[in-house]
Amino acid sequence: MADTKAATAGGKAKAKAFLHRNEPALTVAVAILGAAVALLAILMPEIRHVRDELGTLRRELGNDIDGVREDVAGVAERVARIEGTLDGVGDLGADIKAIRSDLAKLADG
Repeated sequence: MADTKAATAGGKAKAKAFLHRNEPALTVAVAILGAAVALLAILMPEIRHVRDELGTLRRELGNDIDGVREDVAGVAERVARIEGTLDGVGDLGADIKAIRSDLAKLADG
């Protein structure tokens, strides 16, 4: 038990010596930490505002992307319709050539 008290007293003496030697540095460290906490407290409303704005922008961008996807789908439909029309025009060109050929045969006799 006496050994424990001696060890505890020795530890307390070492701690007091450490604090005494490093008191100015510890005081500065605590002051810097306090200033950082105060600055964080001042900036937190602005940080929250920026976070909210970023969330709003993310939602708006998502809506814009969805709109672009819908526009692309609409363009794809139009392209398909145009391709169908062009296929029909190509067939019409072949039909016209066949009619001309038939008319030429009839004209020749």
